[in-house]
Amino acid sequence: MYNKIDAVNSLRDSSNHIVINHLDNIKSICTKDRLIFSLRKFYMHLPAAVTAHYSIHDTTPTTFIVQSNCADNEFAAFGQRFNELSSRNYTKERMPPKHCEKNMWLVKPCGKNQGKGIEIFSSLADIRKFLLGKPMLTSWVVQKYIERPMLYGGRKFDIRVWALVTHKKELYFYRHGYIRTASDSYDLDSRENYVHLTNNCLQKYGKNYGAFEEGNTVSYATFIQYLSEQFPGKRFNFEAQFACRMKDVILDCYLSVKNELNQGGRRNCFELLGFDFLMDDDFRLWLLEVNTNPYLGIPNKYIEGLLPKMINDMFEIVLDPYIKPQNGVPAREVDNQFELIYSEARKINKRRPFTVEVYPFASETYSSERKMGMLAKNGFSALAKELASEAATDDLFHKFADQLISAMKDSKALTSNEQKDIGKTLKILSEGTRRATFFESSLFSFASQFIYSPKCSLPEELKNSVVWH
Repeated sequence: MYNKIDAVNSLRDSSNHIVINHLDNIKSICTKDRLIFSLRKFYMHLPAAVTAHYSIHDTTPTTFIVQSNCADNEFAAFGQRFNELSSRNYTKERMPPKHCEKNMWLVKPCGKNQGKGIEIFSSLADIRKFLLGKPMLTSWVVQKYIERPMLYGGRKFDIRVWALVTHKKELYFYRHGYIRTASDSYDLDSRENYVHLTNNCLQKYGKNYGAFEEGNTVSYATFIQYLSEQFPGKRFNFEAQFACRMKDVILDCYLSVKNELNQGGRRNCFELLGFDFLMDDDFRLWLLEVNTNPYLGIPNKYIEGLLPKMINDMFEIVLDPYIKPQNGVPAREVDNQFELIYSEARKINKRRPFTVEVYPFASETYSSERKMGMLAKNGFSALAKELASEAATDDLFHKFADQLISAMKDSKALTSNEQKDIGKTLKILSEGTRRATFFESSLFSFASQFIYSPKCSLPEELKNSVVWH
C-alpha cells in the first residue's frame, strides 16, 4: 500500500503524476450548512424531484440554518415550526409525528465534526439563550431530532459509509462499512451525549465504551443478523433494503455540487468521503452529514481487517493508472469493493426514480393492511368521513395522509375501483370541516399532482368534483 504512495512521489518531476487527495470546493457538501443549502437548491430545481414531490426533508431531518443573533428570517421560520409542533400541529412537518412528540432539536456548529459543539434542546427559550451566547453572526444548524430511532441492544447507532469521488467525475460507493453504537442506553429524557451522539471520537471517552461491542463498532453482517433475530417476521438484505437508499442519497449529494468541484480542472485528484446515516424504528434511513477526512482509526479487529482493504481498493482506482499492477491485471476488475454508481463519461447513473418508497417495508405494510381489511373492505373513503371531522386528532389525520400518499405513489398496483375510492376520499377531505388542514398538508400538494397525472384513471366528473381551493 505505502509502496504505491512512494512510487507516485518519485514522479514529482511530472505534474501529470502528482496525485492529490482532495477536490476543490468539497466543503459545498462537507460542512453542515452548505450541505443543506446544496441539497435544497438541487431538489428545488430538479424536475424529477419536483414532479415526485420530493424535497430535502425526505433526505434529511427538518433543518434550519440560523444566525446566532436570532434575528434572521430562518430563525423566525424555525421558531414558528417549533411552536407548531409544541401545539401538535404537524401540517407542515414532513417527519412522522411520532418523531415530534417531545419536540427535541439538535443545535450544531456548521464547521465542526466528530460531534464537537452539538447540543440537544426541547425549549425554544433555551435554544435562543444558547445562540445569543455565541459570537455574533455565526451560522448554526438547527435540526429536528429523530425521537424514535432504531436501537441496537437498546442503544442508539448510526451507519458509516464510504464514497470516493475522482477528478473524472466518477462516484464510487464502498460495499462495506460499519455500525457505530452509543455506550449508554437510549433515553429521551437524558441530555448525556454518550446516549445521543455515536461519533467514535466522542464515545471513546465514555465509561461504557467497549462494554457491549469492541470499539463500539459492528459490521453490516452482524447488524443484519441482529435485525433478523429481533424481527423474525421480516427478511433482511442490506444491499436491497438499505444500501440502495444510501446510494440514492450519496448520488444526490454529489450531483448537487458536481459542477462546483475541481473547477480548475486539476488532474489526478480525488476525495474519500464518509457519509453518516441514522435509521429510525421504521427502518427508514436519514442522512446526518458528509465528512471529508473521515475517521480511519482502528477501534477493533473488524476495522483492522476492513480498513487496509478499503484503502487498497481506493489506491487501485486512483494510483494504479500510473503504477502497473504486479500481476498485470487491474484488481478492480476482480474483487475491488468500490462500486461505480456515477460516471459522466460512461453515462452511468444508478440513482433510482424519486418515486421509490423511502420506507423499505412500505409495500409490505400496505399489503398487510389490505389483508386485514382496512383498505380492501372499507376503502379510504370509509375512514375519510371520520378523519375529515374536527373530532379526529392531528396525529391520526397525518398517519392516514401518509398511507394515502403511499397508495398514490403505488398507483400502478391500484384497481380502477381503488382509484375511484381515492378520488371520493379527496372530495370528502376537501369539503370537510378540516379542509384547512387538508389544504396545508403535503397530501394536498401530492394529490393535486396525482389526480391530473396520466397514471390517474379517474373519470373527469370525479376529478372536477374535488374542491381545490
